[in-house]
Amino acid sequence: MTVLDAAQAVLESGSVCEWCLGRCFADRGSGVLTVERGHALRVACALEADESYEPIDPTDCQVCNGIEIDYDVWAQRAADALAGLEFKTFQLGTRPPDGIIESDRTLRRESGLPENAGQTFNAEVNRKVADRLTQLIDASKSADRPDIVPVLDFVDDTVTVRINPVYLYGRYRKLETGMSQRVHQCIHCDGIGTIERDGESRSCEYCAGIGRRPNVEELVAWRIRDLMDAVDVSFHAAGQEADDVLVLGTGRPFALEIKEPRRRLFTPAELEATITDAAGGAVDVDEFSFATGDVVGHVTQQAFRQRFRITMTFADPIDEDTFRDAVSTFESTPIRRHLRLEELTEGRRPHEIVRSLRDVSGEHLDEYTASIAFEIEPGLDPASIATGDGGWTEPNLAELLETDTRVTEVAIAAVRGRDGQFRTPSHLLDYPRTR
Repeated sequence: MTVLDAAQAVLESGSVCEWCLGRCFADRGSGVLTVERGHALRVACALEADESYEPIDPTDCQVCNGIEIDYDVWAQRAADALAGLEFKTFQLGTRPPDGIIESDRTLRRESGLPENAGQTFNAEVNRKVADRLTQLIDASKSADRPDIVPVLDFVDDTVTVRINPVYLYGRYRKLETGMSQRVHQCIHCDGIGTIERDGESRSCEYCAGIGRRPNVEELVAWRIRDLMDAVDVSFHAAGQEADDVLVLGTGRPFALEIKEPRRRLFTPAELEATITDAAGGAVDVDEFSFATGDVVGHVTQQAFRQRFRITMTFADPIDEDTFRDAVSTFESTPIRRHLRLEELTEGRRPHEIVRSLRDVSGEHLDEYTASIAFEIEPGLDPASIATGDGGWTEPNLAELLETDTRVTEVAIAAVRGRDGQFRTPSHLLDYPRTR
C-alpha cells in the first residue's frame, strides 16, 4: 500500500481534519509541519482521484473535534510549574481530552494502519511543547530516568509536576555504641522528649529531649531528605546490627529512596560531607553514588556475609598458645546455640541453631585481653561465642579457656555480598549531579 493509498483509506473512514490526517503519517518525510503534511496528502489524494479538493472544518473532525492548542502557552505554563525545582532532565506527559486516544486508534484500525502509525495526540503535543520548553528552562528532554515529569492536563486545564525519586547507594560506618540502625522512640519519655519528675516537666536526659534514640537512619537518611527538601525518604540496609555493635571497616551497604526532592543537584562528595560533618563522629559514609531504582532490591535481597571482630578480657591470665589452641577449635567445630523455652515459637521449632565460623583468626593482645575475628551467617549472637551466654552457646571461648570472659567490644569489620561485592556497576549511575 502506497502512502496515497493509505491516506485515501484514512479520508474514506470519516471526517478527518488535516492535522489528524498528518499525524497518521508523521513518520514519513521531514521538515514539514503536521498540518502541512495532512494538507499535502489531501490535495494529492484529490489529484490522484481527479476530484475537487474539499477541506473540512476542523470542528467537524471525528478525532479531535477541532481542538485548538497554543503550544507556546502550554510551554510557559509548564515552565511556571517547574519554578523553584532543581533538575537537569525532564519528560513531558499529557492527559488528553476525553475520547481522543480511542478515536485515534479507531481511525487507524478502520483505515488498515497500525495502531501506532505516525504520532498519537500525546506524542505530537509532547514533542511540540517540549521543544518550546527547552528554550525556557535550563534542562534537556530525556526518556531515560528523567528527573521530573510535567503533565499537561487537557481535561482539567492544568499543569501538574511529578518529581521522580532519587536513589542513592552507599556504605555507613557506626563509630559509637548505643545507637540503633532505625528510628525508635525513646522508651523513657515515650517519644515526647520530656519527663515528669517531682511535679516538673524536664527534658529527657536519655534522648536529649528529641524523643528518639540516637540512630543511623536519622543521621543519614533524614539528613539527605532535609538537604534535598524531599517529602520523605526510605532507608534500606543490607542487614542490621544490635545497638551495642560497631560497624567499622568497609561499612554496611545501604540504599536510599528520596521521594519528591525539590533539590537534587548535588555531587556524591557533597552528600557524604554533609552527613559526616553533621554526625559529629558517630557515623560516616562513603562509596556514595546515584543509582537506579533496582538498587533497593539489590541491597536488601542479596545474600551477604558479615565478618565480626570480638574483643574480650579474661578473668584469669591466658597465654598466647592456649588462646590460639582454643581459637583453632572453631575452624572445625560447628557452633550450637540452644534455644530457651521462651525463644521457641511456631515458626522456630528446632531446639538449637547451628552455625559454622569461617576465616577464623585470633589476636592475643596480652594475657588478659584478646580478640577473635570470623565470618558467620545471621542467626547467632556473635558475642556468645566468647562468653557462652551462660552455657547456651557451645563451644565457646570461656568454656575452652576455663575462665570467665567478658566482651568489651563487638564490631562488624566487613559486610560482603555473595560474590564479595555489593557495588555493582549495573545499578549505579556514572554522572555527578551538579548545579
